[in-house]
Amino acid sequence: MVHEAPPGASGRVKGVTSESELVVLTARREGQELAELLEFLDSRGGKGGSLSFDAVGTAGQAFVAVPTSDLHGLEALKSDLAARFAGRAALREGLGTVTCVGAGINSDWSCLRRALSACEALRVPVHAI
Repeated sequence: MVHEAPPGASGRVKGVTSESELVVLTARREGQELAELLEFLDSRGGKGGSLSFDAVGTAGQAFVAVPTSDLHGLEALKSDLAARFAGRAALREGLGTVTCVGAGINSDWSCLRRALSACEALRVPVHAI
């Protein structure tokens, strides 16, 4: 916990947590790629920290964040991923997540706008929300 607001403060961030030791796997939507990617992770003990999938008006993109503490043999995983998916899935290292919680935090977009502004000021790239 990084910050706590006074009791009763609504629409405010009450807590912030982060995870810095992640890899992110992405896959395009072609057939059963998402299901195949999840099966691939399951077979290696990779537990998802977060998952998103978007196919509205596009070919589709899956995004899976996996804590590196759950993965053993990262180099072998990268090699196996390349062999099995032949460019249909990719792995990125060096990314992390930030999670904010609080009553009414989504009542408007002001908290997210401030977070995006802070990231821009710190030159921290945002890859997904």
